[in-house]
Amino acid sequence: MPLMPAIRKRANAFAALFASSARKHAKAFAVSIASLILTALALTLFAAGVMDFSAPVAVTKDVYAIQGEELSPDLFFAEIRDGKVPKFLRNSSRNAEYYDKKALAIFSPAADSDANATPASISAALSDAEGEMPTVFAYYADAPPDSSVPGEREVAFVVEDTRGNKTRCGAKLTILPGRTEASVEASDQPPDIALDLFFVKPENISAKFALAPETLDISSAGAIYSLPINIEDRIADCKLAVTDTSPPSATVRDRTVCTLDSLTAEDFVAEVRDMSEVSVEFVNPPIFGKTGKQDVEIKLTDAFGNESVAVAALTVVRDTGRPTISGVKNRSVFLNGSIGYRAGVRVSDDFDDSVRLEIDSSAVNTGAPGRYPVYYRAVDASGNERTVSAYVSVLIADEASVYGKADEILGEITNGGMSQYEKAKAIYDWLSANVSYINTGSKKGILQGALDAFVLKRGDCYTYYAAGEVLLTRAGIDNVGVRRVAGTPTAHYWSLVNAGDGWRHFDACPAPISNLNKFMFTEKTAREYTQRIGRRYYDYDAEQYPAVVEE
Repeated sequence: MPLMPAIRKRANAFAALFASSARKHAKAFAVSIASLILTALALTLFAAGVMDFSAPVAVTKDVYAIQGEELSPDLFFAEIRDGKVPKFLRNSSRNAEYYDKKALAIFSPAADSDANATPASISAALSDAEGEMPTVFAYYADAPPDSSVPGEREVAFVVEDTRGNKTRCGAKLTILPGRTEASVEASDQPPDIALDLFFVKPENISAKFALAPETLDISSAGAIYSLPINIEDRIADCKLAVTDTSPPSATVRDRTVCTLDSLTAEDFVAEVRDMSEVSVEFVNPPIFGKTGKQDVEIKLTDAFGNESVAVAALTVVRDTGRPTISGVKNRSVFLNGSIGYRAGVRVSDDFDDSVRLEIDSSAVNTGAPGRYPVYYRAVDASGNERTVSAYVSVLIADEASVYGKADEILGEITNGGMSQYEKAKAIYDWLSANVSYINTGSKKGILQGALDAFVLKRGDCYTYYAAGEVLLTRAGIDNVGVRRVAGTPTAHYWSLVNAGDGWRHFDACPAPISNLNKFMFTEKTAREYTQRIGRRYYDYDAEQYPAVVEE
């Protein structure tokens, strides 16, 4: 075969084979080229931050919890970050911080109302107040751990971002035997509460109350306080309830009554001790109409239903004792005057607190001088009675009556061994202590004024002066009555007395200035007092009276 035809034949065969091969592999080649182009595009987008194939980053921590405590997945994470921050957000420090901080949402698909929920499907629903949506979610890989069983166990989690990238991680959970809710008995003392009321602390962990328990007020049963406990820098929300499970106690008192009396359960109770309000009632009502001694059971019930029974003794007797009348005394009244028969009179009885008092004054005639009987009769509920009597003297202001009264008083306050000065002081003291000052008084003469002081025990300055003059005169002490000068707005009466050391002022009427001693004071004191009080108080016509000691 010639060379050229052979070469041409072989060339044609090779061309045919090449064309066939090209046609055969063109489709695969196109696919490869497209794949390379898409891969390059994806790498470019990933490098630009538009696409993200990076799984989230999670740092877990071991957790100590109290038995029964509710556990959220976020307790186990020290940090959760998105695996890749898009390039277009890298220049925003706020958004970069947002993506780097702890996950904004924790959810469990199994517990979610929508069993098919995913981070992407619920991200928008959990946006915060500024419209930012969480990008990373953490949830239990299996069912939430059972905190009702103490012990150690591993807990698995899934951390997933909204683009479907996931990271599986785990942490150790230690359930400490104990409880998150405890109670303490109500008391008026500060509570003494230790951690072991809630759980026993292992030696290898740190735990303490975040709030000092002794600051709680546990005096009111029914109160519930939050008492957080810091366990390894995690706060466990514990509750402390103030309860009242102690029955009330009481101090009872035995009672003695008569057959006509009755008592309530409270009458047998002297003191009740409890932290809440207590009601008192008879277990069985006592028989008050039956004489003798009987035990009385008293049930005490507090506001929380705690009960106790106290026993007291009841003695029922027949009332045969008569009531007592005290304060009955002879009385004096001026002619046609009035008498307060009940003034100062008291009645009492062993059993009856409402003794009836009857006063028979029918024999008294205040229109005629004389001495008349008055009868006081007290009757108790059992019919026992007592009667005492006294006399009413109807007086007229004559010398016999007035001097007789004055001598009775002097006999009580003076004796023969006293000096004139001592007797004058005794008279001054009696007037100051026994006569009450009023703005008005009788000015019908010395005898009437003195009798007002001796019998009524009240009056104005004239009454003090008149009684002083009679008593001083009957005691044999020189005295002269003094009256404020005419023309002054009001009158005033007092005495000059000579008890052996010269004439001095004597005025038992209460002074407007209480710190002035008005017994036997000098002329200088009278002038000084008048300057202080004004009203020309001791302004008198000195020429008409004996000379008073100057000072």
